[in-house]
Amino acid sequence: MMLGIFFGIPVLIMGFSYLMKKDYFLPEKTKVLLGEEKFQSYQKGLIFPYLFLGM
Repeated sequence: MMLGIFFGIPVLIMGFSYLMKKDYFLPEKTKVLLGEEKFQSYQKGLIFPYLFLGM
């Protein structure tokens, strides 16, 4: 149970940061490599998997 809590909370935080379009957990190199439009699409695609994994 403790492992689930320690795994779930960071994953939920990552999901919410992607929902708010923040890039705290991604290196700047990723943003430059993908470009702004693809980067937003990349973040949008990861919102729901991270939120469901965190729950």
